[in-house]
Amino acid sequence: MPIDSARENYRDIAAIYKAENVYERFPLGYIWLVNLQAHLDNLISGAQSAKDAISYLNDKQFYDFTCGGLYKELSIRWRLDYLRDQESVGLDDLPPGFGESDLILDDHIMEIDGRRVSADFLNRWMWLKRLERNVTLPAENPVIMEIGGGFGAFMRLIREFHPRATSIMIDIPETLFFLDIFVRHHFPDKKILYAKDRECLRDDLSEYDFVLVPHYLADGLKGKKVDLLLNTNSFGEMLTGTIRHWFDLFQDEMDVRYIFSLNRFLNRIDFQKDQSRFSFLACNFFFDARWNILDWEADPQFERCPFLYTIATRNLLVVAERKPVDDFDELDSKVAARKYFQQTFFEDWNCRPYWENYVRKFGSNYPPLMSRGDRDLTPDLTMNGSMFKVWEAVRLDRSRDNLLLMARLLESLGGAETPFEEVPFLLQEMINVAATDGKGGTDQITLNIDFQNPGFSWG
Repeated sequence: MPIDSARENYRDIAAIYKAENVYERFPLGYIWLVNLQAHLDNLISGAQSAKDAISYLNDKQFYDFTCGGLYKELSIRWRLDYLRDQESVGLDDLPPGFGESDLILDDHIMEIDGRRVSADFLNRWMWLKRLERNVTLPAENPVIMEIGGGFGAFMRLIREFHPRATSIMIDIPETLFFLDIFVRHHFPDKKILYAKDRECLRDDLSEYDFVLVPHYLADGLKGKKVDLLLNTNSFGEMLTGTIRHWFDLFQDEMDVRYIFSLNRFLNRIDFQKDQSRFSFLACNFFFDARWNILDWEADPQFERCPFLYTIATRNLLVVAERKPVDDFDELDSKVAARKYFQQTFFEDWNCRPYWENYVRKFGSNYPPLMSRGDRDLTPDLTMNGSMFKVWEAVRLDRSRDNLLLMARLLESLGGAETPFEEVPFLLQEMINVAATDGKGGTDQITLNIDFQNPGFSWG
């Protein structure tokens, strides 16, 4: 049975983790410590079948966002309408008979024309359709790597369209237990490698259909070529140091062509009451300047389902292609960053103009009531808008001016009392830059509204 094999693999790798004190040396974040203690440890030891294990995860909404009851049909119908209207596809465009896994909790399933459908299954299909707007994978033997892929639902969907791929799946051992079950259930005839040391990862992995990698061993993948890297709703749950480790690995130590990232962005928090997020603030600010951004949208339209999904996190979609080292010029990146800075610097949210006795001034009285600036209802969060341009400026040149511009933009949209959770990270980054350039702190900032040379003057 798949669950017996998965449990044996888990016990083997858990023993290695314990012997090497992995979690003491590389601690998990608070979210996953609670998850393991309250749910996953007992489920790993006590689940009687694959169905029991995966259905329990669905019920608690670990790794997916299926839903039942009143919300089931409403949320499914909304997503079907989106796919029809925005992607011009319907269920008949899926392979015959293909639908949601039979391991998913039955109460979260609708049967439509004999096909199992859930809200989460349609979510992942929307992700794939958005990815396919800009990315075409090789027809033969593409290598797809997913960091933090849960129990494997997104990869199962992708493999239906790319059956000849090699899938490298990286996660903590407890999550790999469920992934192991899921993969063996749905792909019983495929060749699977469960890595228990780094040596096996240095071989040619193309002979395998699935390679399951405990996260501690992932540095054994250095030098590997990957056609597509996936991360969804995972980087935002990692400590900042852990995120840095992953980005260093796949940006500097591997040959990755495309990335698809969908992770939390622009979520407000009351830091006076909840400081648990202080170490988890920055996942979308680690993309370096060597990426060519193909698609980018904060709070993408496919995540705006009005039924229950509004209590999930707001996310940022990034689809990008890696530039070869020989095609990258750091000076060109800084020039491009400067153009983005100049395009956005004079926008009202930054300069904050207002009228006083028929004289235009700049400062704290912006925005006046009865103006469009008061509670902006329609910020453009696509690649055409200010948010993308300022994000690009930061990515291409991590200067103090660019970091401050982003912090001011976030404050203009989210306020200062309960700011977006990225703001403390940006302020700390400005301090880090100040430590190297010797300039003053953020309490000594003035706007330099000069059309020839706009910027911030640092006291």
